[in-house]
Amino acid sequence: MSSEARVAVLEEHKLKNRIQALESELSRHKARAFELERRKALFEAIFHDVPDAMVVADPERRIRFCNTALTKTFGYTPKEVLGKKTRILYESQEEFDAQARQRFNPEAKEKLAPYVVNYRRKNGEIFPGETVGTVIRDSEGGLLGYLGLMRDVTERQQAEEALRRSHQELERRIQERTKDLEQTNRKLKEQMEERQRLERAFKAVEEGTTRYMGKRFFRNLVQRLAAVLQVRYALVSEIIGEGKRARTLAMVADGKLLENFEYSMAGTPCEDMLQKRICYYCDHVRERFPSDGMLAKIGAEMYLGTPLLDHTGTKPLGLLSVLDVKPAADVPLSRSLLEVFSDRAAAELERIQAEREKAILETHLRQSQKMEAIGTLAGGIAHDFNNILHAIQGYTELTLLEVPPTSKASKYLEKIGQSTQRAADLVKQILVFSRKDEEQEKRPLQLENVLREALQFIRGTLPA
Repeated sequence: MSSEARVAVLEEHKLKNRIQALESELSRHKARAFELERRKALFEAIFHDVPDAMVVADPERRIRFCNTALTKTFGYTPKEVLGKKTRILYESQEEFDAQARQRFNPEAKEKLAPYVVNYRRKNGEIFPGETVGTVIRDSEGGLLGYLGLMRDVTERQQAEEALRRSHQELERRIQERTKDLEQTNRKLKEQMEERQRLERAFKAVEEGTTRYMGKRFFRNLVQRLAAVLQVRYALVSEIIGEGKRARTLAMVADGKLLENFEYSMAGTPCEDMLQKRICYYCDHVRERFPSDGMLAKIGAEMYLGTPLLDHTGTKPLGLLSVLDVKPAADVPLSRSLLEVFSDRAAAELERIQAEREKAILETHLRQSQKMEAIGTLAGGIAHDFNNILHAIQGYTELTLLEVPPTSKASKYLEKIGQSTQRAADLVKQILVFSRKDEEQEKRPLQLENVLREALQFIRGTLPA
């Protein structure tokens, strides 16, 4: 084989090898193209399936790619935004420039932390968007562009705002409830302290009155009330007469018991109390009752009092009062003590009045029994005396038949007969007295004759 033929074979062999190498390279390029197409399709599928608006911008911040969610979020079609700067998406130029300084510039570092920016829709509506913005670089660090992912957080912010307001409202209610509880606790503590104070006051007054009755009870009552309430005067009075006057049962002044006395209730707080049932004049009581001399005398500034009512609660029997030369300092305590011990004082006063009435009735009964016994005795004596008078009268009448009518003896005998008749009338009256329960006969009489006979009867007893 000639040298030219060998060269031709070698060239053919090289050409075949070159063709095979090209075919192999072409196959690899096709495989790479297919893989790139597959990856592109996968990227586009992922890119468009992302529910949040996504844009890819070049270094000049012109939009090169955007997904379908951008249209839903902003209202723009891809044709309306592609090639335009992302300024179209921002609320204002100031916000666009601020993001350029912070994130979208060649010197910016990759930042994946989300932030919120105000955006503007195509219709002009402003909405808050949570954004993740970062730079895109090649393998050598060169700037390729920027990636932005935007999510409308209007509903979330509204929910967060509602939650914040709810939290604030809850916090406010908790604080109010806490204040209410603190106030309630303070009130409960004050009420407990007030109750303990009342119990101590009740016990102090009760210890001095429980074991006593009558005058001793009333004296101890006013002394203990004045000491516990720290007032200068305390008194308990009984209403007398027709309800216009009162008489003290016990009164204490500066710790000393005074003698009991009567006073008129006209124009005094006592009279006013009987109408109101209970009265409290915490200050300036003298100005309200200028006609009350006792208030002026002691220089009273306050007057607290309550009536003492009978068991029916309708009839006033007396008064329980405290007075002082300074305004009332503790009205609730004074009112509680007066209301509680007024019932005890009223019961004691009603008991005393009942015993007093009982004693009067017993006196009347004894007197009636005495008069009945005297009447019975007088009746017995009158019967015996009447028998004697009948004998005298009978013998006198027989003797008159024996003497001449004109004789002195006849006149004397007539006098004896008249006296005997008067004695018989007297005996008859005594018998009437002894039978006082019987119906008595009433008849007219000549008073002149009765007086004349009485004068003649007593003439002998008068001095000459």
